[in-house]
Amino acid sequence: MQYESDRSFALSLDTSEFSPEELSVKQVGRKLRVSGRTEKKQEDGKGSYFYRCQEFRQELDLPDDVDPQTVTCSLVDGRLQIQAPREKRQSDGKERIVPINVTPTNNKTAAVHVSL
Repeated sequence: MQYESDRSFALSLDTSEFSPEELSVKQVGRKLRVSGRTEKKQEDGKGSYFYRCQEFRQELDLPDDVDPQTVTCSLVDGRLQIQAPREKRQSDGKERIVPINVTPTNNKTAAVHVSL
């Protein structure tokens, strides 16, 4: 779901099937590239197993009045939240990894290591 107001831009995605390490948000110029990939081994209880692979990719253009350097991400209760305030600035067109801040729930902790 994408939300926009006069003051902010926000995107919320259901990513409950993915761990924080399996998610990526990249900003390239005025584009956001959001992706996730998970592979899980599942057993059928009879000695056989199979792998289940799930992947998604979404690319979107940021509105003109959003500074790409102000985009932030958080992971809360299985939802990836992407936000940015609206204000006019120019983008340098360079790629950067947008860190995902993880909010632990149900006494579970998670760590995301991001290289900038």
